[in-house]
Amino acid sequence: MMKPTIGWIDMKVIAGAALVAGLMLATVAVVAADDETDDVAIHLQAPLGATACDATPPTITVLGLVIDVSTAAIDATGGSDGESEGEDGQAAGASGCAGLVPGQGVEVAFASDTVPLVATAVANGGDGEPQLQGPIQSVDPMLHTITVLGLTIDVSAANLDGADDDANDGASQAIDLSTLMPGQIADVQLDPSQLPALVATELQVKNFTNQVAVEVDDTSGQEVDDVDDSGTEMDDVNVDVSEMVMVQTTATTAAGRPVTRRVRKVLTFHRVSNGSVQLSGLPTGVARVVATRVHDGVTTTARRAVVVRGNQTRTVRVRLHKVRTR
Repeated sequence: MMKPTIGWIDMKVIAGAALVAGLMLATVAVVAADDETDDVAIHLQAPLGATACDATPPTITVLGLVIDVSTAAIDATGGSDGESEGEDGQAAGASGCAGLVPGQGVEVAFASDTVPLVATAVANGGDGEPQLQGPIQSVDPMLHTITVLGLTIDVSAANLDGADDDANDGASQAIDLSTLMPGQIADVQLDPSQLPALVATELQVKNFTNQVAVEVDDTSGQEVDDVDDSGTEMDDVNVDVSEMVMVQTTATTAAGRPVTRRVRKVLTFHRVSNGSVQLSGLPTGVARVVATRVHDGVTTTARRAVVVRGNQTRTVRVRLHKVRTR
């Protein structure tokens, strides 16, 4: 029985041999895929609550989140593209953290949604509407809330839609809150009149129509659908999907100048189920699927690579095999 189930997503940026601290690198397939910068970016835009520039590490507070800005490219006057300059040719963000003023709108970019949050770039956000984008960490259809970047957001009155692989063409489809899964990238528009309460006016799931249906078969080739004696589903199957994409990120040079570069980012989805699963909101490229089942004390596993294509559902079948022990 195919179903979406609970999971999580971790992200990693790789620049040469340097690894972002605090993240675990999963084994992944390197892909030749579209630039997924806009679709998998983690960022927020909202009024700046407070700064602690003399702290160790220096931090800012936005939407109640305390964010480490010690390694961020900071431009207190320009946009977030990392390319603005002053008249003398120097970076407009030379004022750094001290140039940020509580109450002003700021845009903050992150490489990961892992706590503690560490910004890669901070810029003046002007008067733009409050907004955030990142992996959905949890969904509560009963309370009509989702959690993104550790923030619980009321989506009871929000317009919900799923963008296709080319979000710029305006194509989207209405979706139901019960179809959302942790790990999908959500773009959430907040109602500025209700801050500090977090109330969404619109929620859009990126790449929603890029889907992979994973049928999990047991060692005999029968589809797994584990239930106990009372017919209750037993979630004893873990399905992990790892995918590497190319994105753009902002870094700071030794001279303090923000620059934009292309780096690799690893996305890892995890699903727990009683059998087969369907994954939505995946970037285009090659995904590596690993299914592990622990049933009646026996561990079986299967691996499969699958090409994720824009606006298509790919169906793959994986057959479990016993784990060899030495």
